Formats: sequence, structure tokens, C-alpha cells
Amino acid sequence: MFHRVNIREGDMHAQRFLWYDEGDKARYPSIYVMRAMTFGLNCAPCIAHFIRDKNADDFKDQFPRAVEAIKKSHYVDDLIESADDEKSALELAKQIKQIHAAAGFQIRGWSSNLTSVVEKLEEDPITTAKIKEWGSATKVLGMFWDPLNDSFKYICRFTKLRRDVVNESLTPTKREILQVLMSIFDPLGFVSCYTIGLKIILQEVWRAGIAWDEPLRDDLNNKWCQWKNVMQLIRDVNISRCFSPLLQDAQDVQLHTFVDAGESGYAVV
Repeated sequence: MFHRVNIREGDMHAQRFLWYDEGDKARYPSIYVMRAMTFGLNCAPCIAHFIRDKNADDFKDQFPRAVEAIKKSHYVDDLIESADDEKSALELAKQIKQIHAAAGFQIRGWSSNLTSVVEKLEEDPITTAKIKEWGSATKVLGMFWDPLNDSFKYICRFTKLRRDVVNESLTPTKREILQVLMSIFDPLGFVSCYTIGLKIILQEVWRAGIAWDEPLRDDLNNKWCQWKNVMQLIRDVNISRCFSPLLQDAQDVQLHTFVDAGESGYAVV
């Protein structure tokens, strides 16, 4: 997405690079300037979003629904949107593709709970074939969306751990416990009833004054082992994407909220 955004000439030199060629005895560097926006700039996401939305605004009279989706249903370059039926989904997706193409953004890699929608959106037959072979979950903001069952689930993977403290009988350090906790990305809080247990253990680890790379005490390690058994239940969580198709036509919709607080934490459902 970033490389599709050109930088005006007056600002290009903020992205200047010096390069020494091998064997250059004079040691004079070659000077390069990136004409497109690069990864690594802390302002790059903000600029990319601005360009995306500015381009979309040019179509707000022609495709108001698609413009709303682009501005409210994007997470960087990923679009997460839904429609009531196949015709509406196709029309919306094609409008979004047209709007993005006007700014040089080629949106692709579609996934849907209807294979017919994907087949009509993907112009590349190889991509379409791969999607048919998938039938597998697509990652969406920490969760995984299973298009076949149209439901959300969690697949906990801890690939960045230095040691496999989750599956092996190892006493973890404070650093490793935090890594496990932060690896479960759950912005909507669907599995917070499981992760709160590890958060409470981490609080106790801090109060015990344990250093980052120091193994847990026996009593805290026992609690960690108990939580690992509870963590297995996260894999069984299955949430229907569509709560009810009747909501859009309902005359009266009520939202009931339950809250509670205890010594170790508070919760809302």
C-alpha cells in the first residue's frame, strides 16, 4: 500500500539514502532518493490513510456506500465488510475496487462465505483456484474467520517464543509470560475471560519482584501450569459472524449489559 503513494519532489529528500559500492576506493557514496513512500516511516500509515480517504471522497456522490466502507471498514490495507446478499456484496466490492484503482491501489485476495462471490471478484484464475483449495480460516484482527462456517475462532500460535514454554514442562520467566499474553491479540475481548487469568498471574509476578529473565517461583509456576490447561479452551471458542439476520428489520432491539467487579479485576458482558 505504501509503495503506491508517490512523494512530492520537495519532500523526497527526507527519504535520502547513501550507498557505498564495493571496491570504490574513492569512498564517495552514491545518493539515492525514494520517490514512493517507504516502510519504516512512523508517519507512513497516517499518510497512506489520508490518501486512501481523500481519493474515496471524490466518489462520495457516486458510490456513497462504498466510500463509507473504505473510510470505516479498513484496517490499513485490509477491508472487512459484510452485505445482506450476494448481489449487494458483489456490487459493493466492485465499487470499492473501482475507487481504489483510481488512486493506484489494486485491492485483491478476496475471501467470502460464498465461493461464487470470490470467483466473480478474482480476475486471476490462479488466485481463484488457490482460494477454492483453501476452505481454511482467514486471519482477521487476531481472530480467524472460517468462511465455510461463517464463524470466528482463535488459533493460538506462539512462534516467536525462544523456548516452547506453552507445550513443554518448562518454568517460564516473566518475559516469556508477557510474550505469551501479548501473542493473543483480542481487541474485541471475546476470550478475555481466559486471558484475564494470565494477567492476574503477571501482576503477582511483578509484586514478587521477579526479574525479566528469572524463572518463576514454585507457587507462581503452579498457577501458570493451571492456566495452560485453561488456555486450551480458547481453541474451542466459536462465534457466529452474523448474530441474527432479523436485526435489520426488527422494530425494537435491546442491548443488555452485565458488569461485575472483584478484588483482582472487573468485567463486562
